[in-house]
Amino acid sequence: MIDLTKTSEFTDWGINCFEDLLDNLPLGVLLSNESGEVFYTNAFYNQIFGKELTQESIGNKLYQLEWVRNSGLEYKFMDLIQNNQPFPNQLIEVRNSQEKKLILKITATPFKSKGQKSKNFICFLEDSSENEKLQKSLTEKSHEFNIINEVSLALSTTLNTDQILKMILIGVTAGQGLGFNRAFLLLLDNEENQLVGKMAIGESDPEEAARIWDELSKKKLTFKEVLEFSGKSALKRDLEVQRIIGQLKISMEDSENILVKAVKNKNSVHSHSTGKLDNRSNQFLIDLLGTQEFVVTPLMSKDKVLGVIIADNLITSKPIKDEDIKLLQIFANQASTAIENSKLYNQLAHQVKKLEEANQALAENTERMIMIEKFSVIGQLTAKVAHQLRNPMTIIGGFAKSLLKKTKESDPGYNSLKIIASQIDRMEKILNQLLDYSPKPRMQLKKTDLNFIIEQSLKIVEKEIAKSGINLIKHLEGGLPLFLIDPEQFQFALVNILRNSVQAMPSGGQLYINTGVDADQAKIEIKDTGVGISEDNLKRVFDPFYSTRENSDGLGLTMASVIITNHNGRIWAKSQKEKGTSIFINLPMKEVSINEKNLSGR
Repeated sequence: MIDLTKTSEFTDWGINCFEDLLDNLPLGVLLSNESGEVFYTNAFYNQIFGKELTQESIGNKLYQLEWVRNSGLEYKFMDLIQNNQPFPNQLIEVRNSQEKKLILKITATPFKSKGQKSKNFICFLEDSSENEKLQKSLTEKSHEFNIINEVSLALSTTLNTDQILKMILIGVTAGQGLGFNRAFLLLLDNEENQLVGKMAIGESDPEEAARIWDELSKKKLTFKEVLEFSGKSALKRDLEVQRIIGQLKISMEDSENILVKAVKNKNSVHSHSTGKLDNRSNQFLIDLLGTQEFVVTPLMSKDKVLGVIIADNLITSKPIKDEDIKLLQIFANQASTAIENSKLYNQLAHQVKKLEEANQALAENTERMIMIEKFSVIGQLTAKVAHQLRNPMTIIGGFAKSLLKKTKESDPGYNSLKIIASQIDRMEKILNQLLDYSPKPRMQLKKTDLNFIIEQSLKIVEKEIAKSGINLIKHLEGGLPLFLIDPEQFQFALVNILRNSVQAMPSGGQLYINTGVDADQAKIEIKDTGVGISEDNLKRVFDPFYSTRENSDGLGLTMASVIITNHNGRIWAKSQKEKGTSIFINLPMKEVSINEKNLSGR
């Protein structure tokens, strides 16, 4: 160290006090003269750089010091000396005499004591290594928190299980997430008591993987934007990871398997062993993944096992650190909650659907029973009325026709008699239909081909179809099972529906007949392109005596509805004014038991 007593600027007392002060500072200190030559270094500076560098510093210009040149600060020091331009808080990285890496904060400025003719320069070196470590740690923790927060927010936006699983895998592999190269997700099959591969993501081609994530990194996307990006096909599901996940089925009875251990211990397991393993399933997993270093993290929700996540860095061979595993475990906890919520929601949705179906079935059965009762009462009433009217109507009709034959066309009463005779015929026709509507004897159930019954029904109305200039289009699905129905009554119902469609197209049109099978029932659709029915009138099409056409008794669709209902089927209509009407029939495929009330019509 230079002897300050030989420097004219200081008194002996001042020199000693100043030197003691500087040596006790927790800062490195350099003093230089107006030419920039170093003439003093304090104890902390010597501690940082060691004896050799300290000796080299004395007498050298500030901008010629080795650590200054290595840090690229020579021009700043030259500007300090030549132009008196100070500079504060410049961070540099150096190695001390023990080769330990330090982060130093440099501040340099000119100074001039009172009475001095020339100025000097002072440079402070503060060891900021610990501060930088703390700052780096804080930044990393903040980044980790942001990752978990963004992923949690994303997972809360959906209850769809597949979407949640995909989000989890992207969160594990995306650069904006945890940054692993590949991720595999297995879920617990409770019935089979085994972990089964469900979904995986990752690239087998290092160049392709680097290109994709580099592209995403340059765009500085948020995790939410990465999810949207991946949904638009940026992230391909590589065939290799799909092949791997398809082969992963691990029995929970295999207690030595690394996946089972992770679940049993409720903690992540880091595999980084070398060589062959005694446990065959573990060796199979290593061979399948193609790497010995990977991490297994359990997916748990309130001590309930959901599955596991396997993550590795096969592409980059980047070591998996403890911090990576801890973050993956935190992430897995969030993912587990999302999966469990999704499962609970799906279970609830399933129960709600079953309840809705039960309520709908109850409502339909109630409506069916009301209709049956209503039709039964109406049928009994109409049967009695029809029987009482038939005899006098026959007598009146007979006399009217007899008188008509004896009367000449030139007679003034001829037209009146003709009208009476035609109206009597119409009344007799209505009476016959009323008797058809009345209670029937027990239905004669037979296993019947529905397509055959439809063909037979079409033959009955084929002349009416041809007369109206209607184009018939059939799509009858082959291979339908036989149905337990009364062929005669079912054909009667179909003929009534077909006639109703034909009458809706007096100027021609298209008549469509479609059959098919859906779930556990047959489906029949009879569609016309006729005049259609308004929304208000559509609700009444199956009511007795309701019709929008003149000279119609309004019983055709009513009788069809009764017959279909008695077969435990369902019939309904859809229509648009001036566009046509569709009649739909659903008939159970199973041989359902038809109750006695339905069979008898009472």
